[in-house]
Amino acid sequence: MSRCVLGFFVVCCLAFFVHANEVSLPKNNADISEVIHFLKKNSINSPKIVISYIEDNKLTQKALSHEEKVKVLSYYAQANQFIGEIEKANALLAEAFTIISNGSVSADTQAIALFVRAVISSETTQYTQALNDLNAVIALYPKDSNNKNIGKAYQTLADTYLLINDYKNTFDALYKSQFVFKAMKDQTMLAVSYGRLGSVYRSIGDFDKALENMLKSLKALEGTQAERRVAITYNNTAIIYKDLGRYDEAINLHKRSLNLKEKIGYQRGMVYSYNNLGETYRLKGDKVQAQRYLDEAQALAVKLNNTMLLGSTYLYRARIAKQNNQLGQALTHLDNAMAIYQKRNSKARISEAWVEYGDIYFAQGDFVKAENSYQQAVELSQAVQKNVVTFAAYEGLVNALKQQQNYQKALNALIVYQGLKSALFDKQSQQRLESLIVENQLFNAQQKLKFAQQEGKLKQAELERVETHRNWSAFTLVVIFIISWLIYRKVQQHNRIKVEIEARKALEESERRLNLALWGSGDTLWDWDLTSGEITRENLPTYSRFSSNASGLDAKALKEFVHPDDYSSLTDAFDAHICNKTPFFEASYRVLDKQGEWRWLLDRGKVVDTDEHGKALRITGTQRDITKLKQQEVALLELNSELEQRVAQRTTELATMNQQLMHTIEKLEVAQEYIIEAEKHAALGSMVAGLAHEINTPLGTAITAVSHLKMQTVTTESQFKSKTLSSQAFESFLNDVNNSSELIESGVGKAGELVERFKLLAGKNSAQKPTVINLATLLLESFKVALNTLQRDPETANLTISGDVELVSFAATLAQVFNILVENALLHADVPYVEITCELSKVGSGVEINFYDNGKNIQVGDEKRIFEPFYTRKRQRGYAGLGLHIAYNNVTQDLNGSIECYRDASKGLGYKIKLPSIES
Repeated sequence: MSRCVLGFFVVCCLAFFVHANEVSLPKNNADISEVIHFLKKNSINSPKIVISYIEDNKLTQKALSHEEKVKVLSYYAQANQFIGEIEKANALLAEAFTIISNGSVSADTQAIALFVRAVISSETTQYTQALNDLNAVIALYPKDSNNKNIGKAYQTLADTYLLINDYKNTFDALYKSQFVFKAMKDQTMLAVSYGRLGSVYRSIGDFDKALENMLKSLKALEGTQAERRVAITYNNTAIIYKDLGRYDEAINLHKRSLNLKEKIGYQRGMVYSYNNLGETYRLKGDKVQAQRYLDEAQALAVKLNNTMLLGSTYLYRARIAKQNNQLGQALTHLDNAMAIYQKRNSKARISEAWVEYGDIYFAQGDFVKAENSYQQAVELSQAVQKNVVTFAAYEGLVNALKQQQNYQKALNALIVYQGLKSALFDKQSQQRLESLIVENQLFNAQQKLKFAQQEGKLKQAELERVETHRNWSAFTLVVIFIISWLIYRKVQQHNRIKVEIEARKALEESERRLNLALWGSGDTLWDWDLTSGEITRENLPTYSRFSSNASGLDAKALKEFVHPDDYSSLTDAFDAHICNKTPFFEASYRVLDKQGEWRWLLDRGKVVDTDEHGKALRITGTQRDITKLKQQEVALLELNSELEQRVAQRTTELATMNQQLMHTIEKLEVAQEYIIEAEKHAALGSMVAGLAHEINTPLGTAITAVSHLKMQTVTTESQFKSKTLSSQAFESFLNDVNNSSELIESGVGKAGELVERFKLLAGKNSAQKPTVINLATLLLESFKVALNTLQRDPETANLTISGDVELVSFAATLAQVFNILVENALLHADVPYVEITCELSKVGSGVEINFYDNGKNIQVGDEKRIFEPFYTRKRQRGYAGLGLHIAYNNVTQDLNGSIECYRDASKGLGYKIKLPSIES
């Protein structure tokens, strides 16, 4: 939640310093002071323009004084920080601090650089560095002096303490900033402090105090010319009214903010107001007006060419669409919002979007997606401490798990959810108590300061009176002294009475606030003086048997009220903290109420005063009635027991079903054996048929040529014997002999080649011995051999290899596999330029090879048949379709690996080969 508040602060700060008017660049001959004013004014609002101006004019390279150079570098770094260039910003600041350490630079200029570095450190979670830089700003000026930079440093310190959940120091810093700006009579900055204090109270759930401080901020701005600050404060106050459910008041203030922003031309702020009005009208139930204002926000953001402002617009549109049951449209709006939030890395907003996704998926009946979305929201919102989102996500998660009948997981999530709510309630109560303590301490310090100042003034008046009348006569001196002393005593008495009355009123007001806080939380505040034994309690419930005032020196004073079974654990926890063994005291125990019933209390306390030896002198704490929570725990345990019984019953049913399934599986295994045997015979038949077909084709061609040649020989022999053979007929006979010989040679050769390939299907080659192989080198050699074998121009193909790995395996077999894959790519790619890519990676002791090319894909579904024998798309061109089948046998049988064919949307068709290392 603290990060959400910081984001709220950053928006306020940005809105306070930026101007929505068109940026006007300094003239070419502008003075350096005018240029620096331009950088200061626009480094946040228009960072890219500032960076371009500095780089185009080479400002950092010009001859500037130390003061001017540090200012230019600081605003240059600030602009880079706002566009996410953190490293460059840090480098520029390092250069600025080098100048500061070597030259004479004023405190105000040093403060500029320190402020920028502190903001960057907070953004990058280097909180210690940020705190050091801000304290360094305060140390630049004389102690107890009033300076605007000191007040701003305290405000920024509060932001940083809030990030690390140090609420005590957060309140302390904000009250100190108020003292500074009150002394300076700077109403605008005082209003900023009130506004930030209101936002801190909002973060701990104290909306009444938040609203009180926001109204103080508006009152402080009355009569000032800070119209932008007034508009922003209207907006922030309206948000608190919205949190309180007072929508009409929120809408009224948002409209006043919008009108003021429109008057001063603050268009970027107008987009925020349109979005806030849209969301507030939606919560009020007026979806038509809500949609109208969101349309205005989108139109203005588009006009400003600033789509990053549209994240909230899309999120609020999605909520309206969800309420209208337009779930598809709601998802579209959410996707747009999520893209903007992820680009801005706005984790709090991203977690809100995940909750909305979960709600929509739940409404669509997709409870698995809903569960995943709520889980994402839980993890992210807890990381950024956005508790409201965390609770909404847990509620959705429990419902999604219940719809899936995953009751155990739902129960666990519910327990975590209730624990978080209880912890948050404790934390917020503690934070409110700390704020009151800090406020009271600071008030007492202020009163002491007033007393000291009054005493000083009176002593000074006495000295002046004595000095003025030193030479009077003794009688006159005595008379005047007596009269002056009487007047002094009267004035002193009057002033003391006046100060005491003011102090009493302030103390009564502080006590009233404390009582209200206790009443709101329902807690009992107790204070125990371990020296005198006096015990005081405030805000006791009417049913409690405890008294407002009691006595006792140890935990035995509680024995008569506490359940016997709980007394031992209570005294152990109390004694452990008193002896400084635990950081705080906490115990849950039962006490009797006035009706004689046992009620559960959560008792927490801490030692607040010790002596010089560390012995506890006083302990203070709170008690809370957690009876309902304990009853809920009992109900959960009963539900858990019921679930266990259901699980046991279901387990018995599943065991019976399991036995039935075992019988069915045995029958299926028998049937499977018959099916496998049938598939083997079918595969063998297919293999033999394919083999016969492939060999029959070339041998049929050769037999036909032999028959033709034999017939031509008989005819020619007859003509020769009858001496009718002409030279032309003989020449024709020789041509037939040559042609037939070529056909016979081609057919027989083709048949022989097929027979040799069939031999390769037989299995492993036991003659090889495993060697260390560099796969990249072997692939490159196979590529060159394939180009040479296929007589392919090297300019029409390329092999790209990534990875350099070695493997112990059979080199010849692996080379044959690579050669088949490369030749297959070159022959079947059907593109002018073949691009083959191979990725090699080490996996354990083996390797993984991904091989793919840019060729045309085979038909969908054929990748499952690609390793079958005789599968080819180009049988009419003479291809037998045995290459990949041989490669498959080599990989799976000879190399003990695996090979699969897959499709990739960006890479096309490819092969994934996994090969183990083969030991000799």
